[in-house]
Amino acid sequence: MIAKRFNSFHIQEYMFNAGQRLSFLYVFLTSIMLSSCSEKVSIDQEYFKREIEALQTTQQKQEYLEAIFKIDQDVRDDSTLILKYDKESPEYSKHYEKMRLVDEMNLQKIEAYLNQFGYPSRDAMSEIALFTPYVVIHHSSTTEDRRRNFPFLKEAYKDGNLSESSFSMYLARWYQMEFNERLDMRGSYKEKDKIRRMLDSLSLSM
Repeated sequence: MIAKRFNSFHIQEYMFNAGQRLSFLYVFLTSIMLSSCSEKVSIDQEYFKREIEALQTTQQKQEYLEAIFKIDQDVRDDSTLILKYDKESPEYSKHYEKMRLVDEMNLQKIEAYLNQFGYPSRDAMSEIALFTPYVVIHHSSTTEDRRRNFPFLKEAYKDGNLSESSFSMYLARWYQMEFNERLDMRGSYKEKDKIRRMLDSLSLSM
């Protein structure tokens, strides 16, 4: 699990520790879901705007991304608990809903970050911070989310800030979501060949 590599980091005073923040996000998102859709958008935009505007230094940006990564992995560490329960059980439903809400919040935070600062650079950020936007977008639940954020991951891949294997995995899941099947690549091929075929199938260009 990627999270095992993430042993320690310092978060600015304006941020909660990872465990507290995870609980806060779940409560905050649940309360928002009970409000109207228009109110939800209004609250989210202001909330994320304040967070992003508070990031003045490279170190703050790195710690912000690392904190999001920790939250993403923590909620998935909990997923081992649902192996004890049937998919129709209340326990399973509760955990799945929590993970969905956390993923939704993380995606909106990452989109706000990318729109403000662009994809992080390998020269300036830690590996965890560099990986965070990709992992959050990869965990998004709709093809629309993936298409909306494709330009950021495309540029990250072209600039060397996202590996070929990660970019391919992102496209492969998107392909499966779009066509309800995995891409069938027969014979000998390179990863670039697979990427090119998925791009064509999804009507994307580099």
